Amino acid sequence: MKLLFLHQISGRSFRYLLEVVHYDKAQFGGPPRSVTAGDMQEFFADWAKLEVLSVNPLPVEFKIVNDSVQSGPSESVVYLLKSKH
Repeated sequence: MKLLFLHQISGRSFRYLLEVVHYDKAQFGGPPRSVTAGDMQEFFADWAKLEVLSVNPLPVEFKIVNDSVQSGPSESVVYLLKSKH
């Protein structure tokens, strides 16, 4: 599993920036896949501290904004992941 590999190579001290997209999954199945705050907690909270650095609307040029997602939030979220130790 890719997340396990990331955890194994991260060592004791690390800092990663991760940008995800979030939108209504009922309106668009991806790709890119929508990642919620709950998903981030599930994937990383056991071994990393999560901090939201920014939340921004997706640009209108982004395919899901134009073609699929007509209502509800569609945004880019940037997280900082840091070691818990």
